[in-house]
Amino acid sequence: MSKNIAEMIGDLQAENERLKELDKLFEKAIKTEFGCDRKKIHKMMENSDQIQSDFEKKIISFFDLKNASEKDEFLSIICSDSTLNYFNTKRAGNNPNGDR
Repeated sequence: MSKNIAEMIGDLQAENERLKELDKLFEKAIKTEFGCDRKKIHKMMENSDQIQSDFEKKIISFFDLKNASEKDEFLSIICSDSTLNYFNTKRAGNNPNGDR
């Protein structure tokens, strides 16, 4: 037995009200846990790519890195075992070149 249009509309309205209540509960939980609303969290996430530390800005400027792929390439070079070994050797004062 199929429902008539009035029953389907009533079911949709009831489901809509239930979803609105769940949305309010979710928003309240976010506010309680993080101290801000969902919109602010979304905005923070969107802007997180734009936020750079002073250190990152200096590296980008010094090495003239123009885009994300150049930064990724730079990191792949710098974050390698050979670079780490070189740094640790310099830091320990066991510099093979004689300078510190």
